[in-house]
Amino acid sequence: MSARPLKLSLVLMAATIAFGLAIRFVPFGLPAVVVKYSRSTLWALMIYWIVSTLLPSLRLLAAAFLRVAITTAIELIKLCH
Repeated sequence: MSARPLKLSLVLMAATIAFGLAIRFVPFGLPAVVVKYSRSTLWALMIYWIVSTLLPSLRLLAAAFLRVAITTAIELIKLCH
């Protein structure tokens, strides 16, 4: 699989950030559960964009597993005070 161009990666990251800010600050009238979990999903998507940009040689499944490991580790670290 060929690597994604850096400019496209930056556009995807910027779009994810913009969508996340819109979900948070623009009153779309969505149910609270949709707003809550869409923010978490967009956060995980951003981690995936970063992983797939920094490590372009990884296959899709390997990048997804690495993203899951990173996000899980971060959430577990947040539990420890």
